[in-house]
Amino acid sequence: MISLELWNPAGSYRYRSIEAEVEALRFGTMLGIGFSECSFTVRRDPRRYHDDLKPTNRVVSRSGRRVAWLGEIIAPASQVQDSVTTPVEADGLGYRLAARATTAAFSSGKASSWITSNLLADADLDYPAGTLDTDDFDFPFGVDLSPVSHYADALDKFNKANGYFYGVWEDGFCWHPYPATALYEVRAEDALYELDYSIESIENCLLVSYTEDGSLYKYFWYPNTDMVGFSGEPAPDPVSAALYRRRDGVLPIQGKSTLAQAVATAAVALAERKRMRPQTSFVVARVTDATTGQLVPLPLVRAGGIVHIRDLYPRRISAAERGVINELSTFEIAETSYDVTSGLLTISPGTMGLMMAKMLARIEARTALEAA
Repeated sequence: MISLELWNPAGSYRYRSIEAEVEALRFGTMLGIGFSECSFTVRRDPRRYHDDLKPTNRVVSRSGRRVAWLGEIIAPASQVQDSVTTPVEADGLGYRLAARATTAAFSSGKASSWITSNLLADADLDYPAGTLDTDDFDFPFGVDLSPVSHYADALDKFNKANGYFYGVWEDGFCWHPYPATALYEVRAEDALYELDYSIESIENCLLVSYTEDGSLYKYFWYPNTDMVGFSGEPAPDPVSAALYRRRDGVLPIQGKSTLAQAVATAAVALAERKRMRPQTSFVVARVTDATTGQLVPLPLVRAGGIVHIRDLYPRRISAAERGVINELSTFEIAETSYDVTSGLLTISPGTMGLMMAKMLARIEARTALEAA
């Protein structure tokens, strides 16, 4: 059962129920945002003013008692086509990250500390703290955010050395690693899909450039034959090179950087680039929990999770590979869209890289540097 509620901007007053008037409800989730877009129509004359449909009012959709979507109205009556229905568009609260700028500097430390002191303290954003991981990368030189940056741009810069999920859910702003194994499972026979693969964007060995003083640039290959001192010859990722041959790329590190920061950034970039990533989407009517096998309510499937497509290329995937990200049958979810009318969920695999591989690569890079 999917419900829809309208609240005032502060979330302190709920308007009367409009569920009997609502049609064509659709909502989704997205990496870097959390709850993304929501749209629906209300059987009301769009030429009249409706206080409960004014911009910035809160929209809450629930699946049973759990929040399936949360955001704010941005455009009521955006397309007046008749005198019968009022179309309404809403955005998730994560879109505020791209609309709010900050002048706060970041001279050194962890992004999680900067987020706590600035982003979560910004009254205009009005985000409570959700899941906030504090084991993220420690930037010796900080990150250049001058003269002003939108929060979305700042988080993107922080993520170059972290590869974290960030976005806004019902419990607040979240910043944390991606899950290690599949959360969801879909049977190939239950999905409509068209897979499109290409190796054009694959890079499995990177030439990295960075500067510690702002003038003299240093270079190293990642990976290379000396993963302690990082002064060896190119040594492309063995798994990727075996499948697709050596494919080189370049990675200039912006601003001042220590070797540790350059290595962490290279680890994240390599994890993004070394595998073939599908361009596709799956339309499904059934999703199960990858561990328990129980049905998962479709409105609660979210971006940032990992989905395994069962029986997709089964002869080429070993049992050990089925629960972790691979380029054939197990993907990170970059975007979801749920259509309440049809009861169908569209899942779009990630094109932003292999998130778990990013985290593991970052840990391995830190370990190598500490050993040196």
